[in-house]
Amino acid sequence: MLLSGFYEDDGGWRAHSHRKVLNLFGKVVVPIGADTTLTAYGNYFDRQVEVPSNIPLLSDGSRASVAGGRRGYIGYLPNDLDTKGGIGALKLRHSFGSNVELVLTGQHRRFDRSNSFNFYLSGSVDPQAKTYAVNGFARQDESSVWIGDAQLTARLGAHTIVAGGNVERARMDERDFWSGEYGFTPQCGFRFFQIDINYATGAVLNADAPCFQRHFLLTDGSVRNRFWGAYLQDEWAATDRLTVTLGLRYDDFRRRAVFRPIEAAFNPGGRLSASENAFSPKASVAYRLGERDAGTRGMVYASYGRGFNSNFGPLFYFDPALYQLDLKPMTIDSYEVGYKGRTGSGILAWEAALFRYDQRNRLLTTTNPDANGPSTLLTTGQRYRSQGLELSAVVRPDRGTSISANYSYVDAVWREYRVPGATSEVDLTGKRPAGVPTHIVNVSAQRRFASWLNGRADLYVYGDYPITGDNRVANGGYALLNLSATIALPTRLPLELDLAVTNVLDREIYSYFGTDTQPTFATPSTPRQVRATVRTSF
Repeated sequence: MLLSGFYEDDGGWRAHSHRKVLNLFGKVVVPIGADTTLTAYGNYFDRQVEVPSNIPLLSDGSRASVAGGRRGYIGYLPNDLDTKGGIGALKLRHSFGSNVELVLTGQHRRFDRSNSFNFYLSGSVDPQAKTYAVNGFARQDESSVWIGDAQLTARLGAHTIVAGGNVERARMDERDFWSGEYGFTPQCGFRFFQIDINYATGAVLNADAPCFQRHFLLTDGSVRNRFWGAYLQDEWAATDRLTVTLGLRYDDFRRRAVFRPIEAAFNPGGRLSASENAFSPKASVAYRLGERDAGTRGMVYASYGRGFNSNFGPLFYFDPALYQLDLKPMTIDSYEVGYKGRTGSGILAWEAALFRYDQRNRLLTTTNPDANGPSTLLTTGQRYRSQGLELSAVVRPDRGTSISANYSYVDAVWREYRVPGATSEVDLTGKRPAGVPTHIVNVSAQRRFASWLNGRADLYVYGDYPITGDNRVANGGYALLNLSATIALPTRLPLELDLAVTNVLDREIYSYFGTDTQPTFATPSTPRQVRATVRTSF
């Protein structure tokens, strides 16, 4: 039997970034005969999180000077996310002799969520008036999910066969509310729940406007999902050096969504349904180099796999009053070849890999060019490719020292990106996807200075990346240094003290976001923090 509990109360380093988290977990394992084991476990989760505001970006990608600086809050309150729920499961494991094992799992999940968010309104920044705008949004949703899973593993000579399947049934109920100035009339300014904010003072400017709505119910819907899949894999040890793996998976996705009418002028409601299915193959081959007791030994390998996504998205995508669907399932074809090796003494180990991902039918949202339809179009058809190189090495000059380095080079590009817009087609074909850097480096060093003292240093270097889809503005690169130490204290009970300093150089690090043509906002990362943790066991 295992019981564990966790509670956290974090005031946050920014205004309105308080977080409370409670997690309770229990598990019991019961032997049923010599070959059968029953495991039951449950988890309760309660999280209350305030969401700090973003910092508006000007047209050149620079950050606006806002009230309170990077620690302040500029937005519409409340801005939070509360989640409560639980998971319960039973797992039955049975062995048919020494070579065949069956695992059956049944699980139920139930979660209730409520949130209030500020959706940044692109293109709303006015540097002269020092204003920008958001849409006030809130949601209440309940979800209930039942999952069943079966897996059979059989070791038959040189073959290890894994076969199984899973089924999932889910029900989700959701109500969406909006706040802001609303009305497509001259008196209301042709606005969709717009909240104007002075970012220099943090003041909400139009809260008293005649057309300002608070917590206006716009969407009330339910969805039923049914997913099932089956898979088969054979790992074949062809020789003592060569291993070949072949696998195939089939998935079937179905959704039925019902939206209740609010008022005909706002949301008349409606029904939508969809279904998708696909086969996803995988294959790999690995060849071991060198003898097991030789000096340098390693492995070369090549692999291919396909991923599948139905592209159904969240429930509100299926609201016929708000979205028009033009969907196809998304696939990702993944290729990789690599070499892993190490010296016989274990002083040096290394890995090198070339990878490529080809993604088809990525889901995008855009303005619906059909003036008689819903305002937003959900469309697919775009093609995205990411390829590059990953290198890593670990050096252990002695038993108490370890130094590792990792480097990634990423060459990402939209092979095809053409979506209809309100006035003209948007074409980003040949552009680098926003948010994807070219170079990423991580270097870590660990050292046991004494039997009671361990130290560690981590350096992360992240290159600049495009903020806008047209690659007009790039930023976001950073270097981050963290230091930590573990001290074993000479006490009667085993007692350890962990000391950590994150962002040692106190760099101002931001994550940047934008649309196809405009920078929108930045989110600051944590400044320098000092943490102390005391840990004991008895």
